[in-house]
Amino acid sequence: MLRRSGTLPASGAALPAAEQTMTSTRACRPKSSGDTVIRSLTLSLALATTAAPAAAEAIAFAQAPEMSFGIGLGGGLAEAIDRAMEDCGHPGDCVVTTACSPAGWSVDVFLQHREGLHWHEIFCGFDSRETAEAIVPQLCSLATRPYLIDCMLSQVWNPDGIPQIQW
Repeated sequence: MLRRSGTLPASGAALPAAEQTMTSTRACRPKSSGDTVIRSLTLSLALATTAAPAAAEAIAFAQAPEMSFGIGLGGGLAEAIDRAMEDCGHPGDCVVTTACSPAGWSVDVFLQHREGLHWHEIFCGFDSRETAEAIVPQLCSLATRPYLIDCMLSQVWNPDGIPQIQW
């Protein structure tokens, strides 16, 4: 049984890309000592919140074919990759399959070929769960992959690397 939630739109419309935004701030000169205290408190609060981000800066996935799987989170790609390789648990057999910075939402899609081969495709860096899950119909489309006999969303991770689907 082939499980899928839809197909690629006839128009061939592309999926919305995960958006990255940049903000800039201008420092202003304090007018009084009271402004200096408020500015110092604001800066301290800003530094405290940036020291402990709400989500991982980077995420990586590693796999040892037919053996194990690993996920790593870190402050940058190198750290996330190192942690994913360690979590994979089979030195020499593990390979990094996907890595993103910023981490964003991630999805794992299970696919099976009509000849019996099966594999997982993992994507990360999405701005929302909805955007991440929106790729599944395109990946599972028989129009582009007529050899599939099974294709389904296997797992979703939030930006902190926490699985959202309980099996």
